[in-house]
Amino acid sequence: MKYLGEDMKRRVYVITLIMIVAIMCLLSGCGGSDKSGSAASTSNAASGSEAQSEANQPSEANDAKQENDEDNENVGEADAQAASVKIKIIADGKTQEVEVSEGTVEDALKSAAVTIGKDDIVSPDLKSKLSKGVEIVVTRVTFEEAEETVEVAYETEYVPDDTIYEGSSYYVQTGINGETVNKYRITYHDGNEVAREIVSTSEKVLTQNEIIAYGTLVYVAPEEGSGDYSSEGSSGSGEEEPEICVPNDDNWD
Repeated sequence: MKYLGEDMKRRVYVITLIMIVAIMCLLSGCGGSDKSGSAASTSNAASGSEAQSEANQPSEANDAKQENDEDNENVGEADAQAASVKIKIIADGKTQEVEVSEGTVEDALKSAAVTIGKDDIVSPDLKSKLSKGVEIVVTRVTFEEAEETVEVAYETEYVPDDTIYEGSSYYVQTGINGETVNKYRITYHDGNEVAREIVSTSEKVLTQNEIIAYGTLVYVAPEEGSGDYSSEGSSGSGEEEPEICVPNDDNWD
């Protein structure tokens, strides 16, 4: 009987343990089911919210893009208005008003299709910055070579001759005008001559000076009744008084 009581005790102990474990498992299973249900509900709600958010995102993105494009367009227009200036260009006898972006005078001329030669003058300078209302003037510069024949008048030289009487004269040499050829480099601004520079000179016809000899011999009248005629530096008798020839324009032709 003693062993039978101990055996029963063990059985009751085991059964009690089994019941406790079963109750714990049962309690644990119910709690897990509730939690699973709650988790599933939460997950479904989150999924719905995410789906709604994803559905709204394209519309919100499009609105934001449109606003950004409008802002960029407004900024671009404002920058374009601020960067453009109205200027006046005077070239080749014409005046044109153009609206160009800010830059240099050279940029403005290129945008207006105005070409510049290597000798042309531009005011203001090509590298000058543009400003509102500026007036750009282009002066066309051209050059020309030319020749000109210039007459050089001869001069008259007088030489003494003691073999003829005073007041007499004669031509030793006839005068001839000469000719000189000058070569010029002519500068034009917009077709108008502004400078003429001699680059070379050559003598085409040599100038020959006129030479006239004039007498220096002094005539001395003879004393009355002596019949002698004399002159300074000479003497004689029976000689006639020489004719005195005074130079005039007829002799010089």
